[in-house]
Amino acid sequence: MNVPLQRSSTRTPHRLVVLMLMCAALVTFASGCASLPLASHNSGPAGPATVAGQVTDDHGAILADASVRLSGPARRSVRTDTAGRFTFDRIPLGRYVVSASAEGFKSAKQVVEVDKEAAVRVDLRLRM
Repeated sequence: MNVPLQRSSTRTPHRLVVLMLMCAALVTFASGCASLPLASHNSGPAGPATVAGQVTDDHGAILADASVRLSGPARRSVRTDTAGRFTFDRIPLGRYVVSASAEGFKSAKQVVEVDKEAAVRVDLRLRM
């Protein structure tokens, strides 16, 4: 049984060009978005202040991977590093609550005032 070959439509090259142009536009858009900062839950303008500290247990042992939240004019959250340290950079001036939690521990919080362009130290101890 012989099946006659169908000629390809003249629209196929046009569709291919349109598809290629759409892909190029998507790549251009995506590369532009890659340079944008990720959302930081910051509701205020960035400032020059820093809030940093360390999370330990009630015996002074470091707590790595603890969750630390900053609430106030800016809202952010981070996890502590392997030394139990955390840092919130570029914080607007204002009053904040810094809280920490880790599995198996009671959470702890401290109120701090960021009233100058400087670093504020907050060390939190979590109890079992």
